Amino acid sequence: MAAKVFIDSSYEGDLMAKAGVSYVTGREPNQQYGETLNGKYPKPSTRIHIDPYVVPGDASSGLLPPAISQSPGQPGDGDDLVQSYNFRLCLTDATENRVPISKPSNYDPLQYEGLARFIAYRGNALRPGISRTGPVALAGNNVDLGIKFDLMPNRKTDSNDGSILGSDLSGGSQGWPEGGYTERAKIWQRHKDYIQGLLWFLGNDPRVPEIVRNEMLRWGLAKDEFADAIANGGGIYSVGYCFGGRMTLLLAGEKPDTVAWGQQVKDEEAGVVKKGPYIKAGAIAHATLVGKEDFEGTKSPLAFICVENDQLFDEEFREYGEKYLKENNVENEFKTYSGVPHGFGGAANPGALDLLKSIKARGIPIRTIARGEGSTATTSRSAIC
Repeated sequence: MAAKVFIDSSYEGDLMAKAGVSYVTGREPNQQYGETLNGKYPKPSTRIHIDPYVVPGDASSGLLPPAISQSPGQPGDGDDLVQSYNFRLCLTDATENRVPISKPSNYDPLQYEGLARFIAYRGNALRPGISRTGPVALAGNNVDLGIKFDLMPNRKTDSNDGSILGSDLSGGSQGWPEGGYTERAKIWQRHKDYIQGLLWFLGNDPRVPEIVRNEMLRWGLAKDEFADAIANGGGIYSVGYCFGGRMTLLLAGEKPDTVAWGQQVKDEEAGVVKKGPYIKAGAIAHATLVGKEDFEGTKSPLAFICVENDQLFDEEFREYGEKYLKENNVENEFKTYSGVPHGFGGAANPGALDLLKSIKARGIPIRTIARGEGSTATTSRSAIC
């Protein structure tokens, strides 16, 4: 593949790193380039009296996670740290669509001990109440606890970190930038376990006020938004364009059971463990960086909208994919357009909204998996590509 310019617009910057581009992890100090707004900017400390030691008052017992014994440094100092990661969750209180939060098999109460002590510090002041952005704030009076409940349509939420010691796993992401597939799989799983455990803690730990626990227990994962909550991708559809096209193709297949689908996990008796597909059907428009191996294991029906003479999804890969799907009896359709560039789009048909309303009226679900350029999505406002 050849081009004058490649753009890596991902969070990680893996394409640039793989290409040998020099990079910095963390923050550069102000003095390195004579800047004034770079480096660390420690926030003024908020005085909350929480004992930081595993055994209160006993420094030899060690610090509670995620605390570390390190000075925050001076304004403008550099470091090699990266921001905290979490999972943004789609929760719902609709009984028919709610998957209850289960206790992780490796649940570690010590991970939430700091939050438990913060709750004890707040005492009776914690009481679910009004929120500026959602249906409820667990701590009341527009104050969230652990996680927040920003309101979305259809009785769903966009739930992000809500407070100190909340769903951001401080320090948990440090190994991600330099980590390989195996290391990143461990970090991904640790974040999943931590956030699942946090939600379980808020709904079940007796140190959380009963009124807060009862409110948390009303919420669960929205089963129509999560592929692993529905067997074999039932009811979930995906449209992927550009880089998202490859993601849709991977979701339509049966792949080795790993986060990155790159390192095979083996079962001693059954051989390589595989999972998928994660969608019922998919559509792919002007795909980018699709390789022949990405077609392997495809099970779900797929429609491809392609461009003639497309350097990012050329005829060799297109013909290979069409042949593979046909030989493996996977329902497919390939439509190729000439005289248009990669990434072409057209204005939506004025009657498209009426068509979508008709589809919805017949009970056919229209779901959004993700939004954004180069992602997998279905939305009534997308260009027809």
